Amino acid sequence: MAGANCSVGWEDVARSLARSIADIASAQVEETRFNDRVILLTLVPPNPRAAKILLDVSPWEVILAAGQGTRFELDPLPASAEEVTALALAIAGGGLTERIRRNRVDFTVRLDDGTVREGSQGSAFALRLGPSEEVQYPPYRENG
Repeated sequence: MAGANCSVGWEDVARSLARSIADIASAQVEETRFNDRVILLTLVPPNPRAAKILLDVSPWEVILAAGQGTRFELDPLPASAEEVTALALAIAGGGLTERIRRNRVDFTVRLDDGTVREGSQGSAFALRLGPSEEVQYPPYRENG
């Protein structure tokens, strides 16, 4: 996408969205700045077994990552705000399942409206030498 898409307030929109999601999910937000065009907002769950959510945000796109290999490449904010929110809240609610196998992660996210989003990613972090493993991440708050 062209540089014309670089709105002045993209960082503020990203921070506001991350704080909003974190408030609903009872998470903490950590921010890392890579350069003047990329920030990483990490939603850290209170439940250590739950999947952290990483929002890699630039003026051109949002990459939402969670677990060991779940990854969505989304439109820039604010156009993707609703989709980012739906995916993040589903993951925070315990809707993420991953099947981790040799250098690959197959994932399923069950959204609150019943929609299922699936995908598959190669992942050096998910290297398994033995049999595949299915991981169902628990909710950010164990009691809902």
